[in-house]
Amino acid sequence: MISCFETVELRDGLYFELDAHLSLLRTALSTLGLPPLDEPQLSRALELARSHPPEPEGVDSLRRVRVSWDDRGEPIVVASPMLVHTTPAAVFVDPEPRLLSTASWAGLKTTSYRSATAYSSEHPASDEVLMVNELRSICGGGYSNLFTVVRGSLITPRVGSGSRAGVTRSLIIEGLRDAGVEVFEGTLSVDDVLNADEAFLTSTGRHVQAIGSINGNCYPPERPVTEIAARTFNQIYNESFRWS
Repeated sequence: MISCFETVELRDGLYFELDAHLSLLRTALSTLGLPPLDEPQLSRALELARSHPPEPEGVDSLRRVRVSWDDRGEPIVVASPMLVHTTPAAVFVDPEPRLLSTASWAGLKTTSYRSATAYSSEHPASDEVLMVNELRSICGGGYSNLFTVVRGSLITPRVGSGSRAGVTRSLIIEGLRDAGVEVFEGTLSVDDVLNADEAFLTSTGRHVQAIGSINGNCYPPERPVTEIAARTFNQIYNESFRWS
């Protein structure tokens, strides 16, 4: 069975940026040649997850909802408690290529997660692993997007490198640019990341998570750009029109 999925945040009965997540899911299904979403069926499943109370009772209402769609055209919607990562992440990067940037499936969450799961098992002490493409450029995290400050410039791997077009990534880029912060979408080498001034990860479950160390080497504790990115995302996150 082949399936695609997206992960959406659910808080107090409202989904965060639901349309953006479902748009990525539709793109992935089309790319892999899977049946299109049955919109009424999906809506019923999402409403069921929305109305189901958190387990156990009394826990925070923040939940992660995983929306999967398989080659049989059936939705699987699973809600579980969600805890946003707040402590700095320990990250590992291996210079050996793990992804092919020119493949039609490059940058899809389903395929990057599959590669990352195998890769992560080799480095169980790491919170995230960074993937490298056939050109030995960094694609980003297996489960997240990467931003780095290299010689004073904030850079994130471009989508064509094999990086995922994550919803949180897009919101961060837009929010920072609106605030007057330059964000470059470009190419990052392994050395760029190893010698960066600071770096952070973005995803549904991380929001903005600082990277504390890479391959066992610690980044400086001062993270001014990461702090700006975190504040920017918090403002976006609290905009009521983004919840539905």
